[in-house]
Amino acid sequence: MTATAQTNPVNELLAELTTQAQGVTLATYQDFLHTVALLVVDGTIDPIQRESVIKALTGNGHELGGKRLITNALTAAEKQIKRDMETPQGGIKGGRGLYSLRDNGVWYSKPTKDGYSEPVFISPHLKVIAETYDTADGNNGRFIEFKDTRGRLKTWAMPAIFAAGDGTEIAKYLRNAGLNYVYGFDKEVIDYLLSSEVTDLMTCSDRTGWVNDVFVTPKITYGENAESYTYQPTSAIDNKIGQAGKLADWQANVARYAQGNPLMMVNTSQAFAGTLLKKAGMMGFGLHDWSSSTDGKSTTLKIACSVWGSEFWQQWLSTSVGIEGSAYAHNDLFLALDEIGEATAQTVSATAYALANGEGKRRGGRDGNAKITKKWRVVFLSTGEKSLDTLMKEAGMVTRAGQEVRMINVRSDAWKHGAFNDLHGMENGSVFAEMLEANTKRYYGTAGDAWLYAITQPGGIPDDISQSVDAIRETMLPEGASGQVRRVARQFALIAYAGELATKHGITGWKEGDATAAAKECFDLWVDDFGGADGKREHRQVLEAVESFLFASISRFHDLRVSDNSIYAVKDRVGFVRSGVDGGHEYLVPATELTKLAEGYSREQIITALRMAGMLNEPGKDGKSAIVLPRAVGKQMKGFIITPK
Repeated sequence: MTATAQTNPVNELLAELTTQAQGVTLATYQDFLHTVALLVVDGTIDPIQRESVIKALTGNGHELGGKRLITNALTAAEKQIKRDMETPQGGIKGGRGLYSLRDNGVWYSKPTKDGYSEPVFISPHLKVIAETYDTADGNNGRFIEFKDTRGRLKTWAMPAIFAAGDGTEIAKYLRNAGLNYVYGFDKEVIDYLLSSEVTDLMTCSDRTGWVNDVFVTPKITYGENAESYTYQPTSAIDNKIGQAGKLADWQANVARYAQGNPLMMVNTSQAFAGTLLKKAGMMGFGLHDWSSSTDGKSTTLKIACSVWGSEFWQQWLSTSVGIEGSAYAHNDLFLALDEIGEATAQTVSATAYALANGEGKRRGGRDGNAKITKKWRVVFLSTGEKSLDTLMKEAGMVTRAGQEVRMINVRSDAWKHGAFNDLHGMENGSVFAEMLEANTKRYYGTAGDAWLYAITQPGGIPDDISQSVDAIRETMLPEGASGQVRRVARQFALIAYAGELATKHGITGWKEGDATAAAKECFDLWVDDFGGADGKREHRQVLEAVESFLFASISRFHDLRVSDNSIYAVKDRVGFVRSGVDGGHEYLVPATELTKLAEGYSREQIITALRMAGMLNEPGKDGKSAIVLPRAVGKQMKGFIITPK
């Protein structure tokens, strides 16, 4: 009886708290959390009872957030109460005076001959919670909380570098974020922040992505002990992660329409894949959806972007430096670039390598020393009306095979309705696209949130991810696939794996195997457009360049078939032409002129391609490809005899 009598008050209190939790709104959320936190800290309610209150808050219908967000907020409130209990009574001594944090904000006393003046109010609630540091022992700072003009509690990971000089960057940020401190006390506010003693430590990162087993984003960190990690950029960020609607809304109004549409499904799966690069041990890569018509490729990009946020894409119209900054802000995530035609070929060429290789250009600082090079891992999606190869050719540049396996061209008009295969009952592709784009403006970001929560749980990403990706690749590879084709196949396999894992975690609403089938279809399309699986793509490009030059530049060859060649003054001569054995032409090209026939390719690449095609003379007695040309060309010189097929 005695034991029952002792536990009844606690049970009654718990019943009252769970009842109150049902009516908590955003306006009363913080106050209720504070009440519960006090009861947890003083031991009135135990961990099991605490979970009951969290469960009641999670399902009260006022969209306070998911269970993990409420749990993190309550944990933070409990830590705050414990810190308040440890705050020294004498206040905080700074370089400009004495500061004290009270219920209504920060008060300041300036030094006088006799000690300190009477305290004056200088700021609403503002407190340093922890010291921040990154894993490279740099980018230190302070994690602070404050209340804005509407009484909302906000946090900011303040880089210590912002305090350099007069600290203007700190004052600007706080004002912009809504901290309405008293005019004229900028220096005192900064002094207070820098003088506050803290014992708690938080790991910070100035880029998104994996830090140990925690995933950091601008707004939320995911994983075990996530509250000990924070995002702390040292400059303005270009990352539009955000949420609207519920996951079920996104599944019903966006994701389900990817079924039956391979390109849409691949692009959406691709949006999940960036977070898996590190775990799979892979470098970054991208797909470039292209066609010369308006076929829905931009719509598929927007659908993929809806995994993470609203208008999560940006235009290609930027410098390579600007895109590098975007890649850094999307590390371990997904980067979308629309309309490649707005960028210069030079920007695209440099960007294709940089985005995939994960490293920016090395640059010097004002002192002459090299700046720290930005690094990232990212999966990117590009769209445009021209393929990478076409864009480069128009600018007189050569597309390297290395670029084409990093930025993979996928024709977006290969299906029944351009980029779409199944319109799900809509009358035409335009109506279908308009409906999808409208839906992506209403429902977005919840899939990315659910995905990060799922993959940061124990076992969320299986340990055998690399082997599983390889297994998917083997099902895709055609016979006799070259190294380049195998590399692209593994990238499509990672996309397939990401889509299947998101499906397994209940995020996409697709059927098992759908993502893999879509990836295989798009990969097969790429292989056909690439010119086959044999790896001779670059050889074919060399031959095309040589044949185009010979056809367009016949006037630059001295014609040995004319009896009196002396009357011809050949401008910019690159060689000679004569009749061949079978009535065709043979071109005699001095060794020094060979690379002019295929600008951008090396002598060795040209020789190899011509020999494989049977268009080059046999090696000389010395085993070298260049032979002594016939006397008819004049002075003795070494070169090559090319016979077009």
